[in-house]
Amino acid sequence: MTGPGTVIEQKSEINKLLKGGAAAHETMLRFKAHFESLDPRIIKVNPSSPIRVKTMRRLGVGTRHVNYYMKANGKPFLIRFSLTNHPGEHVAYEYNGLETLKSLKIAPEPYYLEKSGKAIGLPFMIAEYIEGYIPERMYTSTIMSLAKLIANLHKINPDSIDGKRLRRKITRNELFSVVEQKVDYVVKKRNEYHLDKAINDALLDAYKRLESLHLDGEPKPVISHGDIAKTNIVMGDKWMKLIDWETIGLTDAAYDVAALFIRTKFTPFQRNLFLSTYLNIRKDETLPRRLLEYEKLRAFDRMCWCLWEAFDVREADNRELLPKWRSPALYMKRAKERFEMCKQMGLIPERVKWSVK
Repeated sequence: MTGPGTVIEQKSEINKLLKGGAAAHETMLRFKAHFESLDPRIIKVNPSSPIRVKTMRRLGVGTRHVNYYMKANGKPFLIRFSLTNHPGEHVAYEYNGLETLKSLKIAPEPYYLEKSGKAIGLPFMIAEYIEGYIPERMYTSTIMSLAKLIANLHKINPDSIDGKRLRRKITRNELFSVVEQKVDYVVKKRNEYHLDKAINDALLDAYKRLESLHLDGEPKPVISHGDIAKTNIVMGDKWMKLIDWETIGLTDAAYDVAALFIRTKFTPFQRNLFLSTYLNIRKDETLPRRLLEYEKLRAFDRMCWCLWEAFDVREADNRELLPKWRSPALYMKRAKERFEMCKQMGLIPERVKWSVK
C-alpha cells in the first residue's frame, strides 16, 4: 500500500527533504498551500487577512529532525519534520510537551500539529520560531539565568499545568534499559569496527559498575527537558528560553542537570555557581550527591550513543543525503571525549587506551 501518509510515502518524502533543493521543492509547495489554507487564528495572526507565506527555507538537519524556517504575515515560524521510524508519534509527543509548557513562556509556543501525514505526505508540527542567539560562551550571568530557569521549571507541580500530557516517566530502570541496548549494540559491532578487546571488556565492566550506583530510589519526578545543552538555549537581551523539547518527560531533577554538566563541560567554578543558584531557588539536599551518580551514567550513555551513531551513519541507506556534519569521524571524536571523561570518573581504568576505528 502506498499513498499520502503511509510509511512508504513518508520515507520517500523525508528523503526528498534530506536531499533538499529541487527534490524538496514540491513537498514544500504542498506544505505552503496547506499552511495558507489554515484559519489565521490557529497561528495567531490577524484573522481578517488571509495567510500568505513570504519566506521559506531549510534551517538544517539535526539527528532526528529536518527543520524549516517560514515567515508569513510578518511572523516567523518553525516547521519540524521527524526523521524517526514513527514520525507522527514523535512530532506529536514534542507538540504535546510544548502545549504543557505554554503558560511558562520558556519554550516555543506550539500552533499546529498534523500527525497523520495525509496533508502533505509527512507529519509535521508548526511552532513559534524564537529569534535570539545561542550563547557561544557561558558567562556568569548566563549560567545564573539558566540555573534560575531550570530550578523554576523543576519546582512546578506537573499536575498544575496539565502535566499528564507528559506520559513519559523516565525511571531508573528505563534509563538502564536504554543504556544496556546501546552497550549490546556496540559490543555486537566489535569485530566489524575493530573494537579492541580491552575497550569491549571495559564497557561491559563499566555498565556493571553503573548498575550498582546509589540513585536514592525514585525521587518525586520533575518536568525535565532531558537534553539541556548550549545549542538548545536561545537568548535575547533580557530573556532566555529552551528549544528542542523532544525528550521532555518526568524524571529526577539530577538527571536533567547532569545532562547540562556533561554536554556543556562546565568548569568547577561554573558548576558551583550553577548549583548554588539552583539550590537557592529549589531546595534539594541530596541533589549534589545524586548528580555525581547521574553524571557517570550520562557520560557513559553519551559515549555509547556516539559510537552507535558512528556505526549507524556508516551503514545508513541514505548516507549521501545526510548533512556533512553527521560524519562517523565526528561521532568517533565525541565518543573518545566521553571515553576520557569516563576515565576521569573512574568508570574505565586508566590503562585502557582508545583504539576504535
